Amino acid sequence: MTKKEAYMYALAIVLCSLFAATFQHSMMLYLYHMGMKIRVAACTVIYRKSLRLSKSALVDTTVGQMVNLISNDVGRFEQVMNHAHQLWLAPLETIVVLILLYWYVGFTGM
Repeated sequence: MTKKEAYMYALAIVLCSLFAATFQHSMMLYLYHMGMKIRVAACTVIYRKSLRLSKSALVDTTVGQMVNLISNDVGRFEQVMNHAHQLWLAPLETIVVLILLYWYVGFTGM
């Protein structure tokens, strides 16, 4: 390998890293923003429902339960949005890996 080829490979690695970082950060910002929108909507639904509860229902429901719903449980929507793409990506990756195993190793790889 010549010095010029090594510089070209290094430049390609730097450009690919820059390209991936640029688009990955904007995608993560979009996912966090969508998760926050879902969280706000769920908090609004819980708050409106708590205002419409009857007196008999308020006896069974404590304020701590409502605070727990709003603070902890609704916060899971933000975390789910970060991993939502894994729902369709994981089976696809599994199929690709199994195909590659069958192609290179044969039936014993499965």
